Amino acid sequence: MSPPEEASQVNQSQQPWKYLGYRAFCGWSASDKNLFILRSFKTLNTRILLKMQDEICQLEEELDGIDKIYAQESMTPVNNGSFRHDVVERRQEILTEAGEKLKQYTH
Repeated sequence: MSPPEEASQVNQSQQPWKYLGYRAFCGWSASDKNLFILRSFKTLNTRILLKMQDEICQLEEELDGIDKIYAQESMTPVNNGSFRHDVVERRQEILTEAGEKLKQYTH
């Protein structure tokens, strides 16, 4: 070995985090299925899903409330059975927001 290569090996052994880092760690971890272990964060995942579920429920309740208001006989006639002709902007906003949250929730 030439002197520069020896110096490089000394540096690698003294500071592996600098020269090898996650690249080497990931290669080692992926080399055997018994070495590849990741936390599943089950408790945290459950908590996040419950929060998302509550947010979706709140949107659903708000949507139901809007539907009830615009279904009242005393209200100006609004077509509550059409997405294309819906003039209630908040209803459209809720549906869009709920759709995004449901995508996250189900994946």
